[in-house]
Amino acid sequence: MIEPNIYPGDYEARILKQLRLQLTDITNIRDAYLAAPAMKTYQGTERYIACVRFNAMDKSGVPQTRELAAFFFGGSLTQIIAAPADLCTNAGYQPFPELQKF
Repeated sequence: MIEPNIYPGDYEARILKQLRLQLTDITNIRDAYLAAPAMKTYQGTERYIACVRFNAMDKSGVPQTRELAAFFFGGSLTQIIAAPADLCTNAGYQPFPELQKF
């Protein structure tokens, strides 16, 4: 049986790899921040969730701010989605310049 809540030790690299695949509709990422995975409850289940926030341009040149939530299970990244309301409100964001090097 897999322990669902193992802390993801290499979360930064996993998040970068997934976002490179997932963020095909934006360019010119600026002001990128990452909050380390923390135990959070989402839809009644506790999981390690990391929060990502950045500013970028979409393909039509419209600036946008995005906040994403990266979910982990058993120490592995399972998905990155738009952060549901209040999930990342008090996240301890730190600069994440690696995301700006897309």
